[in-house]
Amino acid sequence: MHVKRYRQLAKFWINPVSLEKNRGFKEHELNQIAHLVEEQEQTLLEAWEDYFDP
Repeated sequence: MHVKRYRQLAKFWINPVSLEKNRGFKEHELNQIAHLVEEQEQTLLEAWEDYFDP
């Protein structure tokens, strides 16, 4: 999953949730993003499957 804000970019793997790449986000922001991804993991996985495997 990619997260972008202005010139900041982060990439997270969804299952299991882990940070792949970070350019510009602060540590506390990455923690917040990771927490949101964990909370919404099932929804994100279902959306991924719907998009890539219709």
